[in-house]
Amino acid sequence: MLTYETVKNNLTDGYLVDEIFPNELLIISFGFVAWEGVPGFDFYGRTKKLEQLANRPINRILVRDFENAWYHRGVRGLGDSIDEVRDRIQQLITKIAPSRVVTIGQSMGGYAAILFGKLLDVDQVLAFGSLSFLNSQKAIEIADTRWLSVMENLEANPPAQCYFDLLELNSSNKTKIDIFYGQKPDPETPGNINLDDIHAQRLATLPNCTLYPDAESGHAIVKHLIDHKLIDSLLVKSLFG
Repeated sequence: MLTYETVKNNLTDGYLVDEIFPNELLIISFGFVAWEGVPGFDFYGRTKKLEQLANRPINRILVRDFENAWYHRGVRGLGDSIDEVRDRIQQLITKIAPSRVVTIGQSMGGYAAILFGKLLDVDQVLAFGSLSFLNSQKAIEIADTRWLSVMENLEANPPAQCYFDLLELNSSNKTKIDIFYGQKPDPETPGNINLDDIHAQRLATLPNCTLYPDAESGHAIVKHLIDHKLIDSLLVKSLFG
């Protein structure tokens, strides 16, 4: 049986389905960039703690991208393209039969949470510090060169499906989208604005989207929330009211 401990450090499994609890909340977590080493499954420990705080079981599908390509080159074990991954995750959702489906992620994982959340028409998205597009020219125009090499690689070697602008996704307003982001400028980026703020303002035009800015945080807003002991209460409130 595959478990978090047996899978987390291997190079073959890009996803893990944790224990299954029908008619309970399902959280689909998308991991962030890992330039060195094995990418992690994000929010595993945090959602295990959330189970205790909420006193109820939680289904988990943990997903990671070994290619660091914002999930555009697929997920090992799920498919070689975004559409293949979407279809396979939909099959897993049907098998689990949850009460609600929520996607979650930070940075690259936040982009994926919004992307797959819209493609799968889930109930809710929690995205932390997400980009709103993967377009090198647009990035240069706003001086956002943080992941310019990724964008240029995707443009030079296009994947099977290109979802390079989250504003071009379906206009359904079923999915509740919550965007958490920092407004404090990061030392390594130019100017006196946090670039995530620019992306958040674009994302605000999506249907049923709410912004949650944090003036004291930079890009690493999840770390900021953890350091200030705010993440658990935020997740409980966001997911359980």
